[in-house]
Amino acid sequence: MKIIPTGDRLLIKMLKIETSKGGIFLPQKMQMLATVGEIIATGPGYLSDEKNEDGSDKWEETEHKVGEKVLFYSKAGVVINDQYRLLHDRDVLAVVSDDGAEVGDLFID
Repeated sequence: MKIIPTGDRLLIKMLKIETSKGGIFLPQKMQMLATVGEIIATGPGYLSDEKNEDGSDKWEETEHKVGEKVLFYSKAGVVINDQYRLLHDRDVLAVVSDDGAEVGDLFID
């Protein structure tokens, strides 16, 4: 089965993350609130209010790109085979970076 997202939807492969980089265990309650996944496909984007010069509909790309790891509410979207999730671009809460920074580092001025 091949799934091709439409509109502003993203197809995400859910990742199982139980500990942080520093080895801190993430409680199950926290894991139930938010989920991390990797975008494996995107739809064409949003239908713009503007038109192209030839009068045809104008599409604007989704904000997020294939390969990004993202954080989203665990209840968002539609679950497919317990491994994938199909959700709207606007349902993404944050992009997860693999630059080696700890969570606390994100809040230091």
